Amino acid sequence: MKNLEILLLNDYFTHLEAKDVIIALIDKKINFYKAKNLCYQVRYEEPDPVIQIKLAQLEDARMELLELIEEAKRNQSELRVEAAVCIGSYPSEMKKLAMG
Repeated sequence: MKNLEILLLNDYFTHLEAKDVIIALIDKKINFYKAKNLCYQVRYEEPDPVIQIKLAQLEDARMELLELIEEAKRNQSELRVEAAVCIGSYPSEMKKLAMG
């Protein structure tokens, strides 16, 4: 299967627009992992350590982004946002190897 790259964002945003668009994207991903972790906890009676790491990384990224947005607000500047998604098909064994 070929790889696919989709350009999601390539634009300038005000601090309010950036907050709406990017924070919503991060929040959606955080909620996805929280739901996935809940399923894991129901099954194994403990949190998934891999998901816990991902959640911490997303929370950190969210805080950094909020600081950057606040700085843009103070400076009355816009934010340039570029985002692409790269998708490829890989055998399931590769995921197991990558996760240790």
